[in-house]
Amino acid sequence: EKSAKHLPRCFSLGDIHEHLECGLHGDTQIELDDGRSVNLKDVQVNDQLRFGQRVLGVVEMDGSNVGILKEYKFGGATFIGSPNLRIYSKDLGVISALDMPGVPVKSRQKLYNVITDTKFIVINGIRFFDYNGGLEPLLWKKMLNNQQNDL
Repeated sequence: EKSAKHLPRCFSLGDIHEHLECGLHGDTQIELDDGRSVNLKDVQVNDQLRFGQRVLGVVEMDGSNVGILKEYKFGGATFIGSPNLRIYSKDLGVISALDMPGVPVKSRQKLYNVITDTKFIVINGIRFFDYNGGLEPLLWKKMLNNQQNDL
């Protein structure tokens, strides 16, 4: 995983928030299956999203120390979020915002994400990994590497 290079060498559980959080600005619009668009901060558990995902959990995080929040452009869409957001593209595979250029955003507000039954959410045509899908691959890889180094 290319993105793992952005994590501290001696990674610990205390580093999760700063380095691995994957959240979007609360005013990011997401479509529900009934045709309405709502702000991500207003999504509720059990909401059904437009592309068939059911929301299992809502995650609200402090955006004040999750690295540098940036405004990113991808596939003709713009979004504001933390550096560990992960995108899946049929053509390009898994892309991390850590490896994308972006314009720093000064506002350090709360960030939001959801946990779904598919590990994905679609926003403005971009297929993002949900909170767990964005966090787990890097977390498990780094923890396994640390354990192997301890042997």
